[in-house]
Amino acid sequence: MNFSAIPIQLLISLRWIAVAGQLVTILVVYYSLGFTMPIKSLAIVLLLSLLINGLFSLVRAKGNLIPEGQAAAYLLYDLGQLTTVLYLTGGLNNPFGVLLLAPVVVAAGFLPPKKSLILYLSALGAIGVLAVSPYPLPWETHGLELPLALKLSIGIALSTAIVFIALYIERVAQEGRRLSEALHASNLALAREQRLASLGALAAAAAHELGSPLTTISLITQDLLEETPHHLDLQLIGDQVKHCRQILVELAQNFAGEKTLPYDALPVKAALQLIATRLPENEEKHLVINVSSPPPEPILQLTPELVHGLNNILQNGWQFAQSSLSIEVNWDERAIHIIIADNGPGYPESILGRLGEPYVSGRSSAEARYHLGLGLFIAQALLAKIGGTLYFKNQNGARCEIQLPIEVRKNLDV
Repeated sequence: MNFSAIPIQLLISLRWIAVAGQLVTILVVYYSLGFTMPIKSLAIVLLLSLLINGLFSLVRAKGNLIPEGQAAAYLLYDLGQLTTVLYLTGGLNNPFGVLLLAPVVVAAGFLPPKKSLILYLSALGAIGVLAVSPYPLPWETHGLELPLALKLSIGIALSTAIVFIALYIERVAQEGRRLSEALHASNLALAREQRLASLGALAAAAAHELGSPLTTISLITQDLLEETPHHLDLQLIGDQVKHCRQILVELAQNFAGEKTLPYDALPVKAALQLIATRLPENEEKHLVINVSSPPPEPILQLTPELVHGLNNILQNGWQFAQSSLSIEVNWDERAIHIIIADNGPGYPESILGRLGEPYVSGRSSAEARYHLGLGLFIAQALLAKIGGTLYFKNQNGARCEIQLPIEVRKNLDV
């Protein structure tokens, strides 16, 4: 799984904000409130952070992305710097200890689990260090020291928050990346369908437009060869005309193999029959299409989204069907209902409620190596683009109902 790279400028900006906040807090507490704290030690820590961040700002271009290893080290330093400031200002007595969550959250959202784990463990270790801080919380007179039981409770609360929030954000980030990759796959599938449709139309147009002039050239060349049978240039022209014809034939055959659709719109049954021609031949299986609503029959606009989405569902049903795949079609004033059912084993109950999510597959572990579980997700994503909705259930096999809104259909005007 690909992890998001962190722009170095983002980390630099966050550190400037953090250092500025620490500086303002220390100045207010020490000079305005008059509380006691080790100001010299704190000044050294803040000065070091200012120098390091200034150096990073000079040597790193704004658009650079920081590698994962360097990002982890960068966040570890921030965690250590914040721990040092908290250690000098009361340890777990200090309510700003909650800021330990900041580098942990960034790591959970951007870094791989192994590198994030280092940050989690370091944050938990920092809580242990803060628990033994000898410095009291800056307060009037000599500072404030909380009871041991309260400090222990604060440490447990911080540790629980770090573990829970880190794991929660890591899970959300992983799901977001998985969904992003799956949507990218669906966009690639749609782009391929659109490209094939465009190239198929172009190939058909080229074959049609070039057929007539090539025929004319061929006839004239034959007539001239009958008069001068040994004319080498005329023979060459004739050979090249045959070669051009062969190129057009091969071009047409190639796109016939891709099964691009020659129509923009068809009545719903004819459209489904045409899309079903993409199914691989299998003498042991048969396809049945039944239409149960009265005429006039609606017309389906054969958009790439519709074609590729329906094809994915048909291919899935065809693979698992034992002997038959049926398509039931009906419509009303609001929608077209297309029910694709096979007489196979049905959807596994363990994943039935998650069908349509990316990387969900009911295949065996051996088959899963070659099937990513994106077929139904891509179908659902593409059909959703034209307002379609999918429902999955088991009924004597797998059953998928597709509802297409009324905008996708129009009555046949003849």
